[in-house]
Amino acid sequence: MGDIIRVTEGGLDPVFCINPERSGKDCDRIAECVTRLVWKETGEKLEDFFDSVTIQDLCKKAQISGIRKEDSQSLMYYI
Repeated sequence: MGDIIRVTEGGLDPVFCINPERSGKDCDRIAECVTRLVWKETGEKLEDFFDSVTIQDLCKKAQISGIRKEDSQSLMYYI
């Protein structure tokens, strides 16, 4: 899941100042911002979580939950 989100969304950073190079935005208060450290840790935990979830995991969860794809239903995925 992590790779898919990074490709489709451009990253997993919860706020732009975590990675100014990727976001293309600067913050004048980056050096003295205490909350940035919290957001950075949050982003790392999000990455760890999403990197641990596979498409196979999602399929298993769907099967356990009884979620089924209709045979007549055509799905289109864009990356």
